[in-house]
Formats: sequence, structure tokens, C-alpha cells
Amino acid sequence: MDVVSSTSSAAALASSGPAAAFAFGATCKLDGSSSVAGKLNQSGSLAALYKQSLASNFTLVACSELNVTNLNDPKPKFGLGLTFE
Repeated sequence: MDVVSSTSSAAALASSGPAAAFAFGATCKLDGSSSVAGKLNQSGSLAALYKQSLASNFTLVACSELNVTNLNDPKPKFGLGLTFE
């Protein structure tokens, strides 16, 4: 299932069988140069992303992933990226 508008979109994915799984994700364009995205899956992994275009050829991306079923998990992931085109 997909829901789309000019500034946001959402999707859900599910599978059945022995390895049943689901995931839900969404994106939202904040303005002409920035957007956010997030995704949650069946194992409790929550990922979030912020993307900012600083110039026509320069983009900054910050992201994080953590386990929401165990907030004391000592292994959250963080990332920062710069893209030059």
C-alpha cells in the first residue's frame, strides 16, 4: 500500500509464511531543500533520516537507527554524510 502526496509519502510492506515480516516507512518533504524519512520493522528497528541540500551540488544527510524494543541497547547507529556532485 502506498500513499503519496506532493510533500509526503508512506508505504507498508508485509509478508506471511514461516518468516513473516512487516515494515512501515514514510517520507516528508519539509521545503524545497530538506526532507525527513523514517522506517519501523517487525523486529523493532526504527530508522530516521534528515536530508538537507545546501547548494545545487552539495547535500548533507544525518541518520540514526535504534532498537525500540530495547532502548538500553548499547549499539544504536548514527551516521553523517556529505555528497558533492
